[in-house]
Amino acid sequence: MKIRVLIWAGFTAATVACSGLGKDYTFVDSDAAAEGGTDAGDASAKGDARADGAGPDGASLCPDAKINHPSTEPRMVGTDVVFVGTGRDVDCNPIIGSKLVWVDSLEGKIGQTETFIVQFSTLGTHTVTLTATGRSGATATASVTFDIF
Repeated sequence: MKIRVLIWAGFTAATVACSGLGKDYTFVDSDAAAEGGTDAGDASAKGDARADGAGPDGASLCPDAKINHPSTEPRMVGTDVVFVGTGRDVDCNPIIGSKLVWVDSLEGKIGQTETFIVQFSTLGTHTVTLTATGRSGATATASVTFDIF
């Protein structure tokens, strides 16, 4: 199941895939929608996410993963890139530490925590995926793509 999300703050586009939900949802951030942000989604049951973390029918939208930083802007090779991400398990409890795994498409595993800094050495288009794994084994992923030049 795949859920696409537009995260307007910081101009970051991310893809979020969740397992164990039972339904697909299109997430729309109310602030982004007010500013013109949209999301097409790959959802079979669509609706806005509620402020309490539930879908339009009251079903939980957990587990989830979110990349707060970096954005999709290009970066120079060898410069610091700060990563910040979060995850929630099926009960919407925070997932922290080693249960948050970050993998880069060109350089492999780059982190295993909420916040860290990386200096990329490979030129090209990088897709970094955050996988959050809860105690039950349910996972959620979020990805961000940017160029290193």
